[in-house]
Amino acid sequence: MKRIHTGIKGLDNLIEGGIPEGWGVLLTGPTGTGKTTLAIQYLYNGYKDYNEPGVYISLEEDVQDILKVMATFNWDLNTLQREKKLVMINAIPKKSPDATEYVIKAPLFSQTFSFESICSLLEEKINEINATRVVIDGLSALALLYQDDFKIRQGLLDMTNTIRSSGCTTIYTTEIPEGSVGISRFGVEEFITHGVIILYYVREGGKRTRAIEIRKMRGTRHDQSLHPYEIAEKGIDVFSEEIAFLRDNLL
Repeated sequence: MKRIHTGIKGLDNLIEGGIPEGWGVLLTGPTGTGKTTLAIQYLYNGYKDYNEPGVYISLEEDVQDILKVMATFNWDLNTLQREKKLVMINAIPKKSPDATEYVIKAPLFSQTFSFESICSLLEEKINEINATRVVIDGLSALALLYQDDFKIRQGLLDMTNTIRSSGCTTIYTTEIPEGSVGISRFGVEEFITHGVIILYYVREGGKRTRAIEIRKMRGTRHDQSLHPYEIAEKGIDVFSEEIAFLRDNLL
């Protein structure tokens, strides 16, 4: 099985060298865990180290704000965009002028926000740059639009099938609400992806500890321990040789 290397220090060691090609992986955790950082690092490393272009779609945060934060890691994302090796798209749902529907607003288009419009946009941009990596950042934003778990599950299935048909290897991010016992916002995302990576950021005494867990990765003899990680000067480093000891009631 061909592996797509994340290029993130320590992470590939936990998943037999990388994510199986074409798989979709859910990256989940509470706020402050670095989900967006890890996801964009996966795309940045993809072209810098492996000549694999990528598409990034943000459903929650303005791309310009994200670029400012990512610049602190000295990642030259603007150059990758100019050279059409990376596409970064705002797909934040906003109310239409007449407040009758949510729409996607980006520099070159404005259309009704829906799973169908996201799928159409993905197909267009994947083909435009021959992308092999995709990130869908912020699935929690879909709660603005859909209250029906069935519609969310069906829409996510359509999205994952669209990306899968392109052969891209994808990371989806979602947030775990504070105090939740689940591992995703809607409780369905983990069942339609091939893998689940959980980021923890828990307080023990007077400090917080970060830890990463590979909960699921189909076709992979993945590591089953929790490992510490840090958000360092050049991005996320996973300490794959160390074990993070967190109390069960904190997970």
